[in-house]
Amino acid sequence: MMSHDQVFPLAILASKLITGPPSLSRLIDLMEDSDSVGDFLNLVREFLPQHEAEIMAEVDASQRIGVFRHFFEEHYFPLEDGMYDDWELQDFTHHIPVALMGFSSSDWEAFGSMRDGLILLLSMMESPYDPGERVPILDYVKDLVGKRLVEMIPPEGWSTAEIEARLSGKEYEGCVAFAKVISFETGCWQLDANWEDYGPEDWSRDTVDGLTEQWPMVQELQGQINSIFDWIEEDIHRNFEEILALMNDTEIVPVPKEQMPFPLDDDGQVIQKEVMAIGRR
Repeated sequence: MMSHDQVFPLAILASKLITGPPSLSRLIDLMEDSDSVGDFLNLVREFLPQHEAEIMAEVDASQRIGVFRHFFEEHYFPLEDGMYDDWELQDFTHHIPVALMGFSSSDWEAFGSMRDGLILLLSMMESPYDPGERVPILDYVKDLVGKRLVEMIPPEGWSTAEIEARLSGKEYEGCVAFAKVISFETGCWQLDANWEDYGPEDWSRDTVDGLTEQWPMVQELQGQINSIFDWIEEDIHRNFEEILALMNDTEIVPVPKEQMPFPLDDDGQVIQKEVMAIGRR
């Protein structure tokens, strides 16, 4: 039987080992994959060392990622939306969740779901993929603005260089910006890449710094593009014809405003009042 004197040293050892209850976040870290926690902590210390305590104090992975994202976007650039609700730390540390906004082959095929201003400008652009992708777009635009305007567009479209040369001036800078997006010539990684043709990018200081430096230009180009879409949609016939006239170095042929509310015939031309009247007799 062990004496009291024999047990005493073990009691002393136990009292020294017990320094208080461990934190909940520490217990979770111990139960989770230590490599994932370590990789995430390395990201925090690389990009947000001043916020380490706030980020790591959160309990579950999605909350930590959310706090990381909040502080990251304050210092760098926006991360892609709608990705974090069910992510684990190993998902987040696998690659930078950055939005790639380049115009893909699938986007050419899905043009019908896009806004009119975009479709009209797209009808002017060369396709970097299959030239045949332009045919359904031109057919759609014929229904939208009429055969006469579509005939002002070359079947193969215009190159970015041609658009940039003929649409000089701040008022048309959105057309040039959009052409550069379509041809992957903006110089901004997010606008020149898409998920069909590019894979995920690993976390690195050089990549994060590059994306951060380019983000103001991404915003500027997006603003120019949205502005030209808005302007075209204010009067799609008049304003789109203005652009096409500049591209063809021709004068605009005015269409009387009183004709505009009337429907188009099979050739996409406005049906005039006289024809409408004959049809009612």
